[in-house]
Amino acid sequence: MALSHEINIRAFRQILFLPLTLSPAADDEGSVSEAVAKVAGSLTQGAAPEWEERGDLLAYLDSADDPYAYAEFVYFHPYIQTFLYNQSRDRAPRAMRLFCRSEPGAFDIDFIVNGDRVSMRLPIERLHLYLFELGVAILVVEVDAGECPTVRAKDGRDIALTLAHILALQNALRRIYPPYFDPERNLATKPPEPLPEYPAALRWSQAPALRPIGHRTWIRWVKRRRVNPLDRVWLRILRPLNVETRKDDRSRRWRQIIDERLPSMAFLAVDHPCEIGRGDFVRLCFVDGPGEGDFPRSERYLEDFERKYCYDAFWHYGTRYMFSGYSMIAFGQGNPDNPNDFFCHTIGRNFRRHYFQMGLLIQFQFAALLAFSHRVSEATRLKPEKGDDWFRAELQLIEEDFLTFEQRYWFTQISNQMQAREMYDLWLERTGVRKIYEEVRDQVRAANDFLDARAQQRQVAAAERLSIVATYGVVAGLAIGALGMNVLASSDFLASFGVPKDAAPFDRAPFDRAHAALLFSHLAVFAAVLGLAMGFARWALDAHRPAAATARKGQEDGTTARLKKHDPCLFQFHGKILLGALEMPGAKVD
Repeated sequence: MALSHEINIRAFRQILFLPLTLSPAADDEGSVSEAVAKVAGSLTQGAAPEWEERGDLLAYLDSADDPYAYAEFVYFHPYIQTFLYNQSRDRAPRAMRLFCRSEPGAFDIDFIVNGDRVSMRLPIERLHLYLFELGVAILVVEVDAGECPTVRAKDGRDIALTLAHILALQNALRRIYPPYFDPERNLATKPPEPLPEYPAALRWSQAPALRPIGHRTWIRWVKRRRVNPLDRVWLRILRPLNVETRKDDRSRRWRQIIDERLPSMAFLAVDHPCEIGRGDFVRLCFVDGPGEGDFPRSERYLEDFERKYCYDAFWHYGTRYMFSGYSMIAFGQGNPDNPNDFFCHTIGRNFRRHYFQMGLLIQFQFAALLAFSHRVSEATRLKPEKGDDWFRAELQLIEEDFLTFEQRYWFTQISNQMQAREMYDLWLERTGVRKIYEEVRDQVRAANDFLDARAQQRQVAAAERLSIVATYGVVAGLAIGALGMNVLASSDFLASFGVPKDAAPFDRAPFDRAHAALLFSHLAVFAAVLGLAMGFARWALDAHRPAAATARKGQEDGTTARLKKHDPCLFQFHGKILLGALEMPGAKVD
């Protein structure tokens, strides 16, 4: 086996994905798709917009008349074709929109290999921005080492590109901010050093004036904004997307959902694949830096490496595909100078088209699922501030969007091709998207089950109140009926107060015993009816406060118990008056 610095690279290409999710503005009352449409409109506004929309999604690399575009289209299932290549022929909203930079430029990057700093220019072959209606954006950057790839040493010499350079390059290029600084150095006396893998001097030819960020700027960023930082080059590429605001900013902004390492795809061609050791295959798969001979992980961990991470259906031709949670590697034997070379030309085109679309689908699903999880968490966090009605409406909207995702954008199969199905399954398994989908699905359903339980509690409470109102109605009906009867003015009732049966009550003086008894009885019944009406009003008001009503716990069951608990004194007082006023002769009213 040869060492990594002894193996020359004949072709190298890397595709980077930067997924973002949209956090709508505080005053956005529309759906997430409407907010995405506003962002899409802002990308092409201005006198000299930096992005232009590509209407035909099949012509994202070349013309749709290209035979390779045809081969890519028929590779996928019809529902995948609808999602990936739907043309903009009307004003109907689309699930995915594509924006391109006409002049992508090139990256100039410095990185360290075995202690030596080298530099390299990488032309950018593709600089695309995908916007999805579910509030997801994915920036795609593709770089190519070109023909006869070389790197430039510190003394100005051009050195042939080796596997050691590739291991260091792909690890450095995908880092968008330093994860930490060297703790051995004193921040007060010496500038700390980031990880050697971090590209301290990443430059973009379209913005050459940008300078590397110092350690104090990184620290100040996190201290003030409380969001993950982002290198100035990536901020400049993403402009005018708002990704650098404060966490408490109430404007529309895009959030990072990954750490400092971008998901990536890489294509490598060498002369003799059998010369590469198992340790270097592991480094390629996990995008680790170069090493000599040893394994970057324990042998026990790597016992089933080939079975879990490698697709070796064509290894007898020297072709191997490797998948980890954040990378896909297409590795094989090839010579780009040979126009008939199958790996460099046929597999190379498939890498840029078929396999790229597979990676785009997986990154979209990954980002969309994390966006749903974030929306549920945010809704729960804002519930005390915005109230139950807003919380219920927001969760219902999330459930509706998630149902759309399940029915339209959750793809378990993408092609009838056996190779495509096996590679896609392995890629999904390694990224853990299926597990995330199950967790987010359970999270959304649990939140909505909670809402359903709350609604059921309100229905039960409303039914109980209805029975209470019915009870009040019966009592009030009896009281009102009593007012309409002759009981209160009958000669027997008045005789109980000493009034002769043959006397005409209203012929007496205004305030004799007959008039007093009659007036008191009417007043007693009126007070009872008034109290019942007041009780009914209180319960009717409670019915319009579902949060307060359902929050009461430990109350006694049954209508009578609830009446006694709410107003026992008033209810007993009205009962005494009613019974005393209607009592037969000899009764006394307290």
